[in-house]
Amino acid sequence: MAGRPRQGSVFEYKKLTNARYKYAIRFICKNEQAMRADSMAKKLLTPVSSVKVNASSTDILESSSSSVSLSCSSSGSPLSFLLLNSSSEVTGSDRVQITDGNSTVTIVNVTRYDQEPFSCHASNPVSEVTSDPVTLLIVFGPENINLIISPSQEYYDEGSDIILTCSADSGPPAFVQWFLNGDLMSDTGSDLSLMNVHMSQSGNYSCQAFNNKTLMNQTSQTVAVSVRKSHISDVVITPSSTDLSEFSSSVSLSCSSSGSFLSFLWLNSSSEVTLSDRVQITDEGSTLNIINVTRYDQGPFICHVFNNFSNYTNTILCLFLAVGPEKTLLKLSPSQEYFEKVSNISLSCSADSKPSAVFKWFLNRDLLSDTGPDLSLMNVQINQSGSYSCQAFNEKTLRYETSQAVAISLAGFAPFNVTRYDQGPFRCNASNGATSEISRSMDLFIQYGPDNMAIKGPESVRVGDFTMLYCSTMSVPSPTFTWFLDGKPTCVHEAAYVIMSISSSDSGTYSTAAPLRALQQA
Repeated sequence: MAGRPRQGSVFEYKKLTNARYKYAIRFICKNEQAMRADSMAKKLLTPVSSVKVNASSTDILESSSSSVSLSCSSSGSPLSFLLLNSSSEVTGSDRVQITDGNSTVTIVNVTRYDQEPFSCHASNPVSEVTSDPVTLLIVFGPENINLIISPSQEYYDEGSDIILTCSADSGPPAFVQWFLNGDLMSDTGSDLSLMNVHMSQSGNYSCQAFNNKTLMNQTSQTVAVSVRKSHISDVVITPSSTDLSEFSSSVSLSCSSSGSFLSFLWLNSSSEVTLSDRVQITDEGSTLNIINVTRYDQGPFICHVFNNFSNYTNTILCLFLAVGPEKTLLKLSPSQEYFEKVSNISLSCSADSKPSAVFKWFLNRDLLSDTGPDLSLMNVQINQSGSYSCQAFNEKTLRYETSQAVAISLAGFAPFNVTRYDQGPFRCNASNGATSEISRSMDLFIQYGPDNMAIKGPESVRVGDFTMLYCSTMSVPSPTFTWFLDGKPTCVHEAAYVIMSISSSDSGTYSTAAPLRALQQA
């Protein structure tokens, strides 16, 4: 009806007609009476408390004849009950019967899957409470016993770690004992750990599970453990490369061996290898890495392998390392200041180089066709006068070095107090009263210097940078350079001092014949 108040509501009406006013008074009075009655009814209810689940038994043998009853008890009124299995409501079935107004559950033919926690939820219009859970202990087993071994393999080296694990279906959990070759061991528990195993521990292992409720036991299958000694043998060093060049090559030496639980010791000759920025040991000690090899890395290298039972040293490995050339030296025989025309003169060139260097010869800086370490000038002529030098080249390192120059002057043709500006060209004009003739021009090879020396290079670098210092000078013929580091001579005798990958040990003051700029690591 339009304008009529809904049941259960209270409305205040103003300016109503007489008929509507009488109806509104009646409606308000009836609703106030209903609300008053409902409030009084709630005051008569007792809140729920002391909710418990009571089990007829908590240790139940799993069988077709076993049963258990679970009942709810609580204070408060009136009550409604709901039995829960874990968080789910218990529902009836052929095995599960719910009685007494949902307050009692009876389970027949009890199985191990009935042991989940049970709780009771009690409620009335003013409160609700859930009891603490009760867990049934279903007694069964042991059964389905199983023994596994880890790692699983046919043989085990002495010193290995082995773990045997025994499992069985049992309620309560079974007590486990261990047997070796049928004899009872002192070990108990589901795991048997054989650490650092020895040959005396070889045999057939089994486990037995015992249930102290059913008083039944079950024995597993046997597992064989065969332990053998781990002797080291067949130690071999394998290099990653055999074609090595000083300062530009790197190499890895791998040490392999039969046996297990191996430890490695690397020796260079009779001394233990010392680690550095260039020398590193990886792969648990079995690999020796050398970066930018030097002549001191040629060996002989020895790999000593050992474990708790034996040790072995491999055959010696020597690396072939290409070195040089350096210390290139030119000798003149006979050694004298001037030579007579048609004399016999021998020049010999040598250099420290591995493999042996290839030699070229120069006269007044022009390449001659002669090669080899010896140059013979037989029945020397005036056109063979000049400054001789030799150059050594290493085909592996691709480096070369030029010797000092040696002058060969023939008697009767020795300019006096010449300077670098007296090179010529010179001509001879011969004439008599009748004719005259001018000779071909001739240039003198004037040796001078070295002077005006200077060095170019970075003042600071970072570890690992490619670094080059360059010394320039005015000199004819080209000079032999000797580089010094902190006043001590180095093996570098070229104009360029190259460091492929600079390290902290390369820091210092570099010089040639006179102190040059300092090189410091950033």
